[in-house]
Amino acid sequence: MMASKRLLTAATIACAVATAFAGSMHGASADNNTIGVQITSDREPSNFADPKNTTFELNGAHTVNSGWNFNTPQVATGVSFKLDEQRTITTKIMRNWRDGSPSSTGVAVGFKQGF
Repeated sequence: MMASKRLLTAATIACAVATAFAGSMHGASADNNTIGVQITSDREPSNFADPKNTTFELNGAHTVNSGWNFNTPQVATGVSFKLDEQRTITTKIMRNWRDGSPSSTGVAVGFKQGF
C-alpha cells in the first residue's frame, strides 16, 4: 500500500515536470516537438507483488521539417551494465529503413553518472 502511494506521488511529479518542460518548448510551426515520460516498476521474479525498484525516464525530441529521414522507421534494443550504484555503461544497436529498404545499422555506446 505504501509503495503504491509512493509510485503515484512519483508519477504525479514526473507528469508535472513533463508538462512544464513541454510548455516551455517553442519552435517553428513546421517543426515537431515531442516529450515523453515512462515509469517502470521492477518486481521480484519469484513474487510479482514485491516491488524491487522504480525508474523514471523523461525524454524529448525535436524533428526539423527539412524533408530528411522521411518514412524511416527504426528498431532498437540495448543493454546497460551497472558498474556501481552511480555509474552505468549503456549499449544500443539499431536498424533503420528508408522507403522500405534497410538504410543503416547503428551501434551506440554511452555512459551515465548518477548524482
